[in-house]
Order: sequence, then structure tokens, then C-alpha cells
Amino acid sequence: LSSSKKSHKSLRNKVLINSDAVIVTSEKLKNLFLNITTNVFKITNGFDYINKEINLDKKFSISHVGSLYPERNPKFFWDVLEELFDGPLLSDLQINFIGNTSEKIKKELSKRKFKKSIKFYDYVDYNKATELMCSSQVLLMVEVNDEESSYAIPGKLFDYLNSKRPIISIGPADSEVAQILNNTATGKFFNYHEAHSLKSHIKKLYDRFKNGSNNSNNNQSIEKYNRKNLTRELTEIIELVTKKE
Repeated sequence: LSSSKKSHKSLRNKVLINSDAVIVTSEKLKNLFLNITTNVFKITNGFDYINKEINLDKKFSISHVGSLYPERNPKFFWDVLEELFDGPLLSDLQINFIGNTSEKIKKELSKRKFKKSIKFYDYVDYNKATELMCSSQVLLMVEVNDEESSYAIPGKLFDYLNSKRPIISIGPADSEVAQILNNTATGKFFNYHEAHSLKSHIKKLYDRFKNGSNNSNNNQSIEKYNRKNLTRELTEIIELVTKKE
């Protein structure tokens, strides 16, 4: 390690060791910090908007909400879409990019067969983004394919969960996102090399769309991520720390 990194880690560890409670947002980060101190608690991010009954898009819409940069560019996902939505099926497809999309990715997507099915919204306010999420047939979440990213759970995942729309998540191995999606039955997680299984899953979602069964998921297991319940967990941690004093 460089001297600056060593100094940074030393200062970080001092803060952790001298804290009455350390709160992290993922299990992987919790396990990392437990090697330094025992007072580590996990409280994930969550959601707090009220889910509205919004009519779903008429087309098979796949929406990505948030920034999309070149290092997050899932080229194999675009390849899969080209393979699946060829010829007449292309008229059913709609791809929404809601948020800042890099010019490099825009340029690459302009060469794809489905280029006319793409709509860029750039920046929209939170309420509009929520409406677009809830009306989408499918939600797409993409994380960088590296070890560092596997320690974080993107905050927008929890807004995605609350939209009650099927989620396709692409990211690094060992990501906790996969576990959350499995436990809540709200979507599927794919590594960057799982093109075949991704293609099968999109085909299944498209078939549901065509026969009118791509309905809302009312799974109550997402309620643990409601910020009211997460705040209750925080209260319990504060009470625990206070009793120790």
C-alpha cells in the first residue's frame, strides 16, 4: 500500500474503534469492518414514496433509472436485445434511459438495430422518475463489474422494489443485490457472463407481457426496507448504545 493509503486506513480504523456504533448499508461491508471492531450494525437504504396505481406502458418497456457511464455499459445486454427483438417484434420494444447517459453509450446505442425504440429522458425530478418506474414493464439496474462495487447496494434498488415491477440487475459476483432479489422474489440478478440465462429470462418476461400476465408484484417481504421500519431499527441501535454508557 502507498503511504497515503496506509494513513487513510489507519485514520479510518481509529474512527471505527472509537465509535459506539458503526452503521453500514451492506452485509459485506459489515463483515469487513467486524475485523476491526465489534460494534457494527447493518441498516440498508430503503424507500419511502407511496406506490401509486399507474397504468403500465403499452409496449414492452425496459427502463434504466439513474446515471449510465461507460464503465457500467452492459454490452452483452444490448446484444441479447438485438437477438430477441428482431424483425416485427422490434415494434413491441421500448427502452427508457431516465437520467444522465454518457455520450459514448448514446453513440454506441445509435448503431443498434433497436435504436428507434430508445427514449432518453436525461434528468427528471424524483416524482416523475417514480412514475416512469411504476409504469415500466421491466426495470434495469447495472453496476460496475468489479470487486469494489460488490460491497455496495445501490440506493435505487429499494425504489425499484417499491415500484413492484420485475427487476433485471446486472453486476459483479458476490453482490448482495442477488440475495435481496431472491429473498423478495422481485427480480433476477445476472453476472456479466450470463448472457444465455439473461436471454431466457427476458424472453419469459416478454411472453408474460404478450399474454397480459406481467402484473404487479405485491410481495410484502419488501416492507422491511420501508424507511419507517429501518428507522425503528436505528432507534433500537441508539437505545442499545445509550444503555452501555
